[in-house]
Amino acid sequence: GLKEKLYNYFNQNYQNMFNRYMVTAEDEMLKKVRGFIDREEMKVLNRYT
Repeated sequence: GLKEKLYNYFNQNYQNMFNRYMVTAEDEMLKKVRGFIDREEMKVLNRYT
């Protein structure tokens, strides 16, 4: 029926939105972690040169 169609439609959109958000959030986290590691490595390298 119509209710099931609407439910499925919203459910799918929610899933897509959620997946996109998770991918973006993971991407941001990885960038931050990489930036942090790069900075720490530079500190260590500068200390030994």
